[in-house]
Amino acid sequence: MCDSTNSWFALQVKPRHEKQVVRAIAAKRVEHFLPLRIVRSRWADRWKLVEVPLFPGYVFVCIDQNTPCLILRTPGVIGIVRHGSRYACVSTEEIRLLQIAVDAGLDLEPSDDFTTGTRVDIIGGPLRGAAGVVIARKNSLRLVLSVTLLRRSVLAEVEQSWIFPA
Repeated sequence: MCDSTNSWFALQVKPRHEKQVVRAIAAKRVEHFLPLRIVRSRWADRWKLVEVPLFPGYVFVCIDQNTPCLILRTPGVIGIVRHGSRYACVSTEEIRLLQIAVDAGLDLEPSDDFTTGTRVDIIGGPLRGAAGVVIARKNSLRLVLSVTLLRRSVLAEVEQSWIFPA
């Protein structure tokens, strides 16, 4: 169990490497959590139920934030999610509730808060460091933002992974 000296953090991992990263982290005896959900997937000749991550590209770990090297050297790990220059802690209560929901077999589906009018900070891509407002959703992975540059508002289409709620 995550104690007072350790905190929960979200690791960003390579696409489709979540389960591989969890196996490597488990071998290091680090507490981890990968919430999975079951989806019906069509294969070439049949339908199959498959376990997929609830949050693709992320794995949660309970570590001491002062010694992340053990985790950052794990194959498949890109980094620890940050707010600016600091690692972003995930609430122990949020992890606990998520674990309860997964253990209960609830039908969970990922969702985001990037609705029209949401103010966001751009944390990736060529506009990194700018702020904007969500104007429209292009598809499940791309958003159209109004970004203020040079005292003018411009529309920019960005990857959803490049933004963070302001």
